[in-house]
Amino acid sequence: MVYDDKERRIWCSDCETEVEPFDAFMHLVQVFDGGLKDLNRRRRELHEAEQFAIRSRAAKVIDEAWRSTKMAPLCPHCNEALLPEDVVKGVATASKQLIIARRNKQKQPK
Repeated sequence: MVYDDKERRIWCSDCETEVEPFDAFMHLVQVFDGGLKDLNRRRRELHEAEQFAIRSRAAKVIDEAWRSTKMAPLCPHCNEALLPEDVVKGVATASKQLIIARRNKQKQPK
């Protein structure tokens, strides 16, 4: 599509047929909408990759701490030592949403 702001007209550069203004507008909207959807998809993919990287970094930190022969990592909440044999048979799990809500509640001043 070619446009001329002096003549206020839009036409096809291949066949030089006049293009209806609404059709030209819809073409632009579709291009921008496609770009916006692509950006949103990339944002979601980046967020997922960041979350995976956080878990990977945490696992590396714990693994490195466990490789020490004289020291053991501590639980950040109760300060009890975490030993590899404590998690060999699996770990107890809890809802992330409930834990985050509880932590946010504890942060609020009383």
